[in-house]
Amino acid sequence: MIPKPAAIFDRIHEWDAICRFVEGTKPGLTIGIMRGRRRNGKSWLLEHACTEFGGVYTLALRQSRRMALDRFADTVSQAVGHPVGRFDDWVQALDTTFEVMTAGDPLGHRCWHSTSFPTLWMDPRNCRR
Repeated sequence: MIPKPAAIFDRIHEWDAICRFVEGTKPGLTIGIMRGRRRNGKSWLLEHACTEFGGVYTLALRQSRRMALDRFADTVSQAVGHPVGRFDDWVQALDTTFEVMTAGDPLGHRCWHSTSFPTLWMDPRNCRR
């Protein structure tokens, strides 16, 4: 288990849950949902977790589906260092992202946050196609 960063005060239970999720050994694609009251640090905790686990974080904004998909594609493109194209829907976005993020990633895990899900954390390291 990766030690909790010093910048995270308390949140021991939450950090342990994130570590168990990311380090889990369940086969197949795993999606976790984090929810809670506003202004309680969910995004801040996920940003730190993405940094520690080598993931990618993108903030969910209130915007149209098209704008959200384009922003997500931009975030993924920046993470992999080349354009990934334009996504037509979230299924295509997640499928393509899995492909490009795990292609050159020896750990095979990243995380994403999107406007179509409350908070989305994906661990494709466990995905077997």
